[in-house]
Order: sequence, then structure tokens, then C-alpha cells
Amino acid sequence: MISTTQTRIIEFNCSSFDHNAIINIAEEFQEFYFYNKEIINESSFVQKVIESFSKPMQEILGAMGKGSGPDVLIIKGIPVDISLSTYDDLAEKVRNKSRQSEVALSSFCVLMGGLLQREESSHQPGYIQQIHPLKSYKQESSGRGAEPLPFHVENAFIEDSPTFLALVCLTGQKNVRTELVGVKDILSFLDEATINMLRRPIYTIRSADGFKPKQLENTPVIHVLDSWVLARIYEEDRIHTSDPDGQMAIINLKNAINQAKSCYVTFVELEPGTAVIFSNGMGRDTPAGVLHGRSGKISLTPNNQGDIPMQRWLQRACIKVPYTLN
Repeated sequence: MISTTQTRIIEFNCSSFDHNAIINIAEEFQEFYFYNKEIINESSFVQKVIESFSKPMQEILGAMGKGSGPDVLIIKGIPVDISLSTYDDLAEKVRNKSRQSEVALSSFCVLMGGLLQREESSHQPGYIQQIHPLKSYKQESSGRGAEPLPFHVENAFIEDSPTFLALVCLTGQKNVRTELVGVKDILSFLDEATINMLRRPIYTIRSADGFKPKQLENTPVIHVLDSWVLARIYEEDRIHTSDPDGQMAIINLKNAINQAKSCYVTFVELEPGTAVIFSNGMGRDTPAGVLHGRSGKISLTPNNQGDIPMQRWLQRACIKVPYTLN
């Protein structure tokens, strides 16, 4: 066992150069519908991003996209709308905001050499997703729910899981935190025999709250994908197999998650203008990246963090760096 986390975390301040780049690009692409149209297919947008962002921002995001950067990148000082719409309806809030956060997320994707990914079984299958509580789903542990989120790798139940997740905070809430725990830290509590058992294609992984029922069958949990390794790990009871040795490996994995949680969790209480980008259980040539979760219960009534009362609201992009499925 190790005494310090193996997860690589870097904090990075958004320079005034990059801050202004996001604002200027958002003004130019204000009328673009980022949710159902993939902005990175627009050559003028891609060229503008490459021309506009600073060398340090391009270098660190480029390194992440190649698997040689940090597991987690926290960027502070991203421009967000002032002020945000106070409509009760989330769709109205989205329609009546600028496109600064959408441009930030899409630009990160471009600079990482990735693609924006949709998941059709999700309750919001667009290229940019809203992490915002809805009263009808308040009991869910999901992006539209208010309950805490157990640790998981995003969309681990689909074959083509995203490589990275990017979040931008528009409005935060005190004592609600994004939590991260490293794959390497979890696996450090397992012996080689268990890890090898988790590499066997004998498991079924089922979808989580906020998705239509769906499952990935005959898959490894530790899954080699070209030169990447994806850890398809859920803290919840969503990994199954009929193989007795595989069942014991799942039990051991759950115990390892609990041990890692007691030692190695990183907490990020997101504030307006903070972005977090992290490897979604993915490592280059070796298991790496993080699982993420959420602690605290999201309020369904507006809070006063920020310039106007608003509920906690994040935007998210699922970013896939192309890899070959074996």
C-alpha cells in the first residue's frame, strides 16, 4: 500500500488571454446550437480555437489528450454568464444564456484532439449536457437528480465509453462537492490474481440512473482498448457475472473502492468559473484516470452563491480521444 495518492492533479489559472479568447469566440458563435450540432465539425471554429488560445493552455490540454498529462486538471477563472437567466424551466435557462461555457467545453475538446460524444440512451443525449436538479427526478443519483452520486466511470456500460469528462460550473452550492478517486489507488488494494480476473471478458455492466435500461455484456472490467486501458468500475452494484471467481473479484473490487475512499479521495467544491477535466477511468498503456462522484444533496430551491439566486448548475462534455475497440 502507498502513503500518497498516485493520481496526478494540476490546478491551472485561466489567463486573461484565454479568458478573452472564450468570450470573443462565444460572441462569434452565439447563434450556433451546440447541443444537437457538433461544433468541432465547423472548421472555422476549430481554426479560431487554435489561433486564439495560449501556448500553455494548448500544451497542457494536448498532453492530456495524448495520455501524458495529469489525470485531473482544475482550471480556475473560466468566464461564465453574468447574469444567468432566472427562468424556472431549465430549457429556457439554456436558451437565454450566452455560449461562453459551451465554447469553453468545446475548445477543451478541440485542444485535446478529441470528439464530443453523445449517448442516445441518456435523458439528455446532446453534445453538451446540463448537470442541474429537476424536481421530477430529485430522488435519482444522476445529473438531473439531487441525491449524492456514488463513484463511477461515466458510461462504463457502453462499449465506446468517453475518454475524458469536462465540467464547467455556472452556479455552485456550498457543501456539494465533486469527488474523485484514482483507479491506480483502487487497484493498489488488489492482488495480481484479482486484477487478472477483472481482465477477463466475463462481466455484464448495467446502466445507471438517468439512462434507459442498457447493458454491456461479455466485457472485461479492466479493458484494453488499443493503446488505452479503461477501468469499467462502478461503486454501485452494476457489475455482474455468473462465474464464481469473477463474483469474488467483484467483491474484492468493492472492498478496494472502500479502502481507497478512506485514504485517497480528492474533493472539489465547484464555484462559478471553475472547470474540471479528468480522465474517465482511462490510462495510456496502463490503468489510470479517476472515478468521480458527488457528495451532499443538491437543493431544489435557489441559493445565493453568485450574483443572483440560482440552483447548482454545471455543464458537461463527454470527450472521446479516438481509440480502437478490441
